[in-house]
Amino acid sequence: MLRGAPIAAKAKPLVVAWPNSFLKRAPAPSWPRSMATSPNNPPLAGRRILVSRPEPRAEETRQALEQAGACSRALPLIAIQPRTLDGRERSLIQELDNFRKIIAVSPNAARLLLEQADDWWPQWPVGLEWWGPGEGTARV
Repeated sequence: MLRGAPIAAKAKPLVVAWPNSFLKRAPAPSWPRSMATSPNNPPLAGRRILVSRPEPRAEETRQALEQAGACSRALPLIAIQPRTLDGRERSLIQELDNFRKIIAVSPNAARLLLEQADDWWPQWPVGLEWWGPGEGTARV
């Protein structure tokens, strides 16, 4: 259990002065364009969208945008790959049964941990809970 003042009492307001060039707003869609559309006029018809997510999510997102009528292209700017673990990190995976919770911050983080742990744990430790920020992580 954490002790001390509540987090709200410790939090300091974050004040950042951004140059005006960063404060330009994107044009808001007009009222008729923001309404529901028919199958003959998909919601993203005529829009050109560049998807910079890493694979395989870039292609999944690009296909979903195409189905919504957009002209989209995938340009994955980073590649998610496992890295070589050092001895201390390998020992943490070998000691997973000493933990009760795992927090995975993304679907890729969850997938890579499962792949690493598979070498050491043919059967997953009992009682270990996974926590994640969203549905994508939960699906892994």
